[in-house]
Amino acid sequence: MRKSKNNHIFNMSIVLCTALLVLSLLTLSARAMNHKELEQLISGCEKVGGEVETIVHNQMTNSYSFTCH
Repeated sequence: MRKSKNNHIFNMSIVLCTALLVLSLLTLSARAMNHKELEQLISGCEKVGGEVETIVHNQMTNSYSFTCH
């Protein structure tokens, strides 16, 4: 019985660690993609002589609002 309980705890730990790793990778991926997209938007706005207004809503994922005036 004791060995079975330890095995169950070990398996749950593996599942939890895997879920945390996947969540971390997805968050970092979203952050990188949003950063790259924002760089391109700013560059395009500046090329046409516009004034950039950005608001970052979430520092972890770099979600944002963008306006070019």
